[in-house]
Amino acid sequence: MDQAFSPEEIVRLAATVEDQGRQLYAQLEQQTDDAALKRTWKFLKEQEECHKQGLQDLLGQTGAEVFEYAAQEYHDYLDAIASEYVLTRDRLQRSLNQPPHSVEEALALAMNLKKEAIVAYTALQEHLVADKKDIVVAMIKEEQSHLVMLTRLKRKLTKGD
Repeated sequence: MDQAFSPEEIVRLAATVEDQGRQLYAQLEQQTDDAALKRTWKFLKEQEECHKQGLQDLLGQTGAEVFEYAAQEYHDYLDAIASEYVLTRDRLQRSLNQPPHSVEEALALAMNLKKEAIVAYTALQEHLVADKKDIVVAMIKEEQSHLVMLTRLKRKLTKGD
């Protein structure tokens, strides 16, 4: 990979993905007539807003070290995470332009986004100084709970068929 990403760039990419996720969930919320799905998309939209703010807060902390820098392997790993976020951003943009055609497609997309966020935030958390990890740890836990919620919703819909 030609471009090297710093931890700050990873956080900026993550904030962009959170914003695009918010846009997608807002669009899905508007497109459904199902009350339970509408509540789910609204909740996820609001959570994306909170996550983006948390990431911006992390970036806005000046005058204190936020990231621990390590050897080349660390930078290679950040590059890998960043490239996945770029792919996620592209997929999100396609989804905004051509939204999922079914509830199942929308749930699959949302579940994949949550899984990718968990992986990326876990990678980022590993390289934060100890007193800055709380923001990202809380976001990981929220993403995990969202994934569980989406999985349960998917199972409920599948059993309803």
